[in-house]
Amino acid sequence: MIQVGNDSLATQFLKALDDDLEKAGAKFDIVDTITLEDMEGFTLSEILLNAIND
Repeated sequence: MIQVGNDSLATQFLKALDDDLEKAGAKFDIVDTITLEDMEGFTLSEILLNAIND
């Protein structure tokens, strides 16, 4: 998921999806999040590979 904007509640929600799913009982961690700002300087391929490896 890519966050566009800087809403702090949205950031917290997406971070919880990214980092806390297994703690909440999910079998797998299948969510990766990044902000639009953090994507700067990376190619789409690099971002997708990072999401897979995370």
